[in-house]
Amino acid sequence: MSTSSAAGRARFSLAGQTALVTGSSRGIGLASARVLAQQGARVIINGRNQATLAQAGDKLRQTGLDVIDAPFDAADIAQSISVVDRLIREHGPIQIFMANAAMQHRESLLTFPQEKFEEIVSLNLTAQWALGRHLAAHMVQREYGRIIVTGSVTALQGRKDITAYTVAKAGLHALARQWAVELSPHNITVNAVAPAISARNSTKACKTMTASINGCSTGSRNKNGVRQTISPMRSAIWRHARPRLSPARRWRWMAALPLPCKCPFCPAVLLRH
Repeated sequence: MSTSSAAGRARFSLAGQTALVTGSSRGIGLASARVLAQQGARVIINGRNQATLAQAGDKLRQTGLDVIDAPFDAADIAQSISVVDRLIREHGPIQIFMANAAMQHRESLLTFPQEKFEEIVSLNLTAQWALGRHLAAHMVQREYGRIIVTGSVTALQGRKDITAYTVAKAGLHALARQWAVELSPHNITVNAVAPAISARNSTKACKTMTASINGCSTGSRNKNGVRQTISPMRSAIWRHARPRLSPARRWRWMAALPLPCKCPFCPAVLLRH
């Protein structure tokens, strides 16, 4: 990393490794890409909108991070595999894969269109399975790899009006367990992260948090009246991390973690070992 700010935030090194994060032109994907790059990885970011992706990539590169833009539609399995193969030929092997691309549709279970259900499951689960399996084959050849899938607390707790999203995310949690069994003999780890609500376009109606890529607020103030600010990945698990702890103790617990964004579910954390 060429900037002092990026180097100063590094807690362990991913230098020499390449990471692909799908659905990373904004939101959790972009925050994850930034964290991985801050640890020294070359990060390939992805999105369907080329202009939005280029803007996100430019902002990361301006801070000295090593980022490559890869515009493709993650829902198109054939296109995704073709682009990834080209990236491997041009930039070398991909050691880290974060399956983050997803879409959402909100509607009551009884009126939820079957075609919309199939569309969401196809992107959120099937496409992630297909691209992940393709990359896993490359990782097996080199006897090393790190795979992370973005699940959701809705897959564990359920939530009104998102039946397809919940089913697909639950499938990703099962995928992580199954793949870990099959791939661990090849020095490949597989993990799922389960974020809660984060502020982005698809969840803008939710008032749990107000967040941005550069930081977010819990919407509450501490005993001194100061608004509490937390990092993007930390915000994702704010309301669900260690639920048996009081909010104040939960905050101290997360703040004490020696991690880039002080979050136990930060993607970079899963790559340290």
